[in-house]
Amino acid sequence: MEDLRLSAKKLNVNVLRENEMYKAIAGKFRGKGKTLFTKFKALHKGYYRGSNPQNAVFRKGADGSAIDFYGNDFPKNTPVMVWQPTTGTTLYGRISTSNSHMMLASGSHNLESGKHIHPLERVGLNQSDICYFAEVSMLPAEFDSLSWIDIVGSPENIAATFPDGVVGQWIPETPDGTSKSYSFNKKLIAPYHRCLTGDFGQTWTSESFTIEYIPNSIRKPHNTEDVALYCYAANASVSEPEANSKIRGNVGGYMHQRTLVHEKVIS
Repeated sequence: MEDLRLSAKKLNVNVLRENEMYKAIAGKFRGKGKTLFTKFKALHKGYYRGSNPQNAVFRKGADGSAIDFYGNDFPKNTPVMVWQPTTGTTLYGRISTSNSHMMLASGSHNLESGKHIHPLERVGLNQSDICYFAEVSMLPAEFDSLSWIDIVGSPENIAATFPDGVVGQWIPETPDGTSKSYSFNKKLIAPYHRCLTGDFGQTWTSESFTIEYIPNSIRKPHNTEDVALYCYAANASVSEPEANSKIRGNVGGYMHQRTLVHEKVIS
C-alpha cells in the first residue's frame, strides 16, 4: 500500500514534478483499471449480416431471421464482446437501442462508451462465418495493480459451468484437445495459479503454471470439455484509447491579441 498523503510543509514544486516524471518514464506510474465479469448465455452465437453508421445487425443463421436480443436476456445497452473464430476478430460494445443490433469497436474500453465502426469489415469481421458473443461488464472497483483472471473454454462449457457468470475475461480460443497457445488478455507480471474443471464445475483442481513471457502466452493442451481460470497479477494501463468529440459548428480562423501591461513602481 502506498501512502499518498502530502506533507503539510511547503514542498518544492520542481522536485515533485521531476519525481512524477521519473515514475512515468520508469513505468512505475500507473493508471487505474477495472476487472471484467463474463457471462455466456443460452443465446451466444449468430451471424453478422450488415452495418450502418449507427450499429450492426446480427441474424440466427447465415440467411436466417434477425436475432431477438431483447427477448433472450440481452436488453438494450448490455455490454458485449463478439468473437469470430475464422478471422480471429474480437470486438467489444453494447446492444443497440434497435433490437437485433450491436454497436461494436475494437478494445474492451468500448464496453462503457458503445462506439461503432462502420463497416465492420474494416476491422476484420465477415458476413459468412459464425460469431460468438457474451455479456461482459466492467466491475465498479478500480485498482492500479490487478488480480486478473483469464478464462479458457468453449462458450457452451463456460455457460454450463458458470450459468450466473464469472469474474474474468474470456480468451477467445476454443480448446480441441491439442496443444495450443493461449494469449493472455493483460500483460502478466506474476502468475498465481490455474483452476481447472472438466465436469462443469463438479470438481476442481488447482496448480501453478509457467508462461512464455515474451509472447505473453501459455502453451497447454486443453480437452474439449475443459474450463480453466488462469489467475495472475497485472498492472493497470497508464491510459485508455479515446476519440475526440465531434466539433460543433465550423472551424475557422482565430485572432490573437497581445496586450502589454506596464507596471509603474511608486517609491
